[in-house]
Amino acid sequence: MNDTVTLSTSDVDGRDAAAYWRDVVCSAFVEVAVRPTEEDGFAGVVRHRDVAGIGFARLSSCGQRVDRTRGYVARSNEHHLLANIQISGQGLLAQDGRGAVLTPGVLAFVDSARPYTMHFGGEFAQLVVRIPVSMLPRRTLRDATSTALDGPARLVTDFLLGMENLGADELVPHALGLVDTALGWAAGRTGSRRWRSHGNVCAGSFVTTPATRTSTPMRWRPAAAFPGGRCSGRWRTTSR
Repeated sequence: MNDTVTLSTSDVDGRDAAAYWRDVVCSAFVEVAVRPTEEDGFAGVVRHRDVAGIGFARLSSCGQRVDRTRGYVARSNEHHLLANIQISGQGLLAQDGRGAVLTPGVLAFVDSARPYTMHFGGEFAQLVVRIPVSMLPRRTLRDATSTALDGPARLVTDFLLGMENLGADELVPHALGLVDTALGWAAGRTGSRRWRSHGNVCAGSFVTTPATRTSTPMRWRPAAAFPGGRCSGRWRTTSR
């Protein structure tokens, strides 16, 4: 078993919340730029644990944009796969010329060795599993990124969610095997789907079909994509 560390913006003055959150995100995941959609009332909490070299981070926060730029990639000496499991809320992910809509239950992969962008228009929660690529049987990830997996992928997400709670080292080989299987599913779905982007600025959104979760580029209207009110207040956390 491994200890769980909880970090929250409630630990700092509200004026420092956004800067503190960026430090928290960079520590738990990889180095990125984080820009809240609203500065007032910004809040977030991350619960993190390490299981035999695999990082499990459950986060809840307000609307924000996350950019892993070429500069951040160039400065990094580490290579990770990030398995993002959307728990609540909605987001958009773009990498390798593709985009995915992140809705509850969806699994999507990100490769830390290349730039990517994520956008959340309101409150959301995710479990992000950070895996060193050196631990994976599959080392080529480009065809598997930024693809929304659902349906059979729930077997993988349920296992990872359970493993986060248990923190059992002996489950790591099984987790790696399931993730490798899901990477194969994702690579098989990418096909010719592409999402137009300019640098790290996403220039489209998606219409998804329930059966396949495939995506069709269209004009992105953030207000339509992310209905809801502003994020306010502090997150309350409990120790495990």
